[in-house]
Amino acid sequence: MVALGKGNSRTEAEEEAAARWESEKEAEIDYVFKVVVVGDSAVGKTQLLARFEAMTEVLGGIDNVAMIDPLDYPNFVRLLSLCHFVMTDSGGVQEEAPALAKPVLVMRETTERPEGVAAGTAKLVGNDEEVIVTEASRLLDDKAAYEAMARAHNPFGDGKSSERIARIILDSAA
Repeated sequence: MVALGKGNSRTEAEEEAAARWESEKEAEIDYVFKVVVVGDSAVGKTQLLARFEAMTEVLGGIDNVAMIDPLDYPNFVRLLSLCHFVMTDSGGVQEEAPALAKPVLVMRETTERPEGVAAGTAKLVGNDEEVIVTEASRLLDDKAAYEAMARAHNPFGDGKSSERIARIILDSAA
């Protein structure tokens, strides 16, 4: 379940998703897939909702798939931190997941983030169902394969830039 800190409020859809996640703990399901449709500034809200509705038609009736309405950024990052690995075509998610030690399967033939593939944090799987299932199964079943991607060097930074910036500001003010 996604736990929100004090001061955060949940939308009705997030409350429904949280209730589903709680009930899944008691279900006899090996894996639960949480599907979140992510958009960027180039994708309008109408197009994003259309994607979500199309995916819900295909995946909505599957017991171990929870379709979750698009989340705000803090809740998305929280969900990302709780997942085992990510399957995405989003360039932004390809950058963010390695910061949380989450392997990324890129569901494209090419990526504008080749640094992740070169570093081993991401793997191009395209849109071939057999390849996707094979690589997802590998991350679920092969601890060494999972750890190799999760522990690979993050080419997008180490998450310590704010500390460095604060130190520079403090040093320059002294």
